[in-house]
Amino acid sequence: MTNQKKETITFGYLESMSKNFFHSIKTPFKSPIRMLTSGNSNICFVLENGECWEHKLAYSASNFGLSEFIKHDIEPIDRCASGYSHYLLISKSGSVYGRNINSFHYGQMGSGENISFTKPTKIKFFDKLKKEEGIEVVDVKGAVYSSFYLCNNGDLYSSGYNNSGECLLPKWNQNYFTPELVSKNVKKIWGENYSWKAFFQTNDNKVFCKTNSFQGNPRFFEVSSLPIFKDQIILEVASSCSTMLLLTQSTNSEKQFLHYTTDIYQHSTYHKVDLTRVNSPLKGISSSQSNFLTTTQNNDIYCVRNKALHQITNGVPEMEGEFNRERYVACSCSCGFSASVVPSSKCSISNDLLQLYQNQTFVDCEIAQGIKGHKVWVELRLSKTIKEIQETILQAQWGKEKIDSLMHWVYSNSYRGIKQIKEFGGLTSNPNLYKNSIKNDLLALYKNEETKNFTIKVKIDDEDQDEENEEDEDFEEIPVHKFILIARSGLFREMFKTLNENEEDNSVKDFSGKTPESLEIFFKYLYTNTLELTADDDPQLTAEELEDASEYYQLTEKISLQNEIRKIKKQFKL
Repeated sequence: MTNQKKETITFGYLESMSKNFFHSIKTPFKSPIRMLTSGNSNICFVLENGECWEHKLAYSASNFGLSEFIKHDIEPIDRCASGYSHYLLISKSGSVYGRNINSFHYGQMGSGENISFTKPTKIKFFDKLKKEEGIEVVDVKGAVYSSFYLCNNGDLYSSGYNNSGECLLPKWNQNYFTPELVSKNVKKIWGENYSWKAFFQTNDNKVFCKTNSFQGNPRFFEVSSLPIFKDQIILEVASSCSTMLLLTQSTNSEKQFLHYTTDIYQHSTYHKVDLTRVNSPLKGISSSQSNFLTTTQNNDIYCVRNKALHQITNGVPEMEGEFNRERYVACSCSCGFSASVVPSSKCSISNDLLQLYQNQTFVDCEIAQGIKGHKVWVELRLSKTIKEIQETILQAQWGKEKIDSLMHWVYSNSYRGIKQIKEFGGLTSNPNLYKNSIKNDLLALYKNEETKNFTIKVKIDDEDQDEENEEDEDFEEIPVHKFILIARSGLFREMFKTLNENEEDNSVKDFSGKTPESLEIFFKYLYTNTLELTADDDPQLTAEELEDASEYYQLTEKISLQNEIRKIKKQFKL
């Protein structure tokens, strides 16, 4: 078994922008973290292998990391969410679990009982709903003392504290200990651990929260109807006890807006946060008691305080020699604390490409100072020919260390040598240099048929074909890039050690026995880490063949593919 590096968790206390501190600790996990959520005093982790762990937060820098990590002995978990003093879990089988951190219980566990759960306990209401009506919970969110459950048919349920409509339920001044139906045709929900408000979005993109009318008449307030949101779609909502942050996008363009308000109901209280310093689209926001965190698509981290945006990425200390922004997994706040995950080990595509560069195997061009790379990839990433890159490096009088830092960015988006990267960016005026463009570049590479230099020949089944005459066999050809196969597949890596001796060998026959359609999807996955099925694909057959193909071709990292296959099975209810 291959030993996996443990992950590093970074905690930051955002008491004030002048007093930020971050402290990193090692986890005992043997599987990468897939999701985390933090409440008032605890952080809940869901790992790629389905394990669920819990860690108690400390309230001072000197105590960070002293409390133990607790593993919960329950079935494999798919996702998690936190309220102020509780968290919710959805298992991979579709069951819902609740866990109370302290004695505050108002029905947020949805168990039907006025008790606390000292360990994750199954909410039987949803098991019964699934068994009798086939309705399954697909997302959960927590507010201060409330819980929200979104089902696969668009039904939204809630339970817990409803003194003034916090659960979005009609009867105020009471607690709901059993989940009750809130609304139908819902596609998204938002809830925060330190907010009394939850928000939901319907299929027609309208966003609602609890009403500000006495005794819930009307029950909901339509946030999206405010004039400030004219010609905008609300993408994300985060709320603390007294402030809200909303991320929107224009209906006519890709332009984004960040709205800060102290009163969700009053149009005059909304202020637009200045995003001119942000050079990549925003992708997520979360809140704590006194601040908001937001991340960009290139995983810069910003703090929003008092309507102002502050970049805090550079405040995170180096972990194992570098802080690689692409490794940032999650952003979750609690009572002034922010928690992010920075895995020591790289994610699948970046890790595979970086290892390919570091091993200097199967390289086909020299960059400078004896450092070599893969021509088609280096030229695509830097938007220059190898000759132009060499001239730029020569003009800048770079040494080997700076060139190596540049190549780390080319192969993994690593900013370990950020000063050198910016210097090179200034010389080349390359607008893509500062973006997390590795995914887009890999997709562009996949679509570039002209630069593909290797062919996979997949046999087409033909019942009328003479089995004894191999020359009559029909094959479908799948063109690919050789260096992608080497980086991502153990089978091809070994194969090319032999094929490299004969440069005329630019194709190979596939003997996996899978259909050309499934293998086309598989080889595209090697570039994108996502699975895309067409209307003509058989989901059941494709899922089975992709699992077999990952074993046959010895995929270097199977967790991401397994997650994608699991999404397909869930989507088509396989």
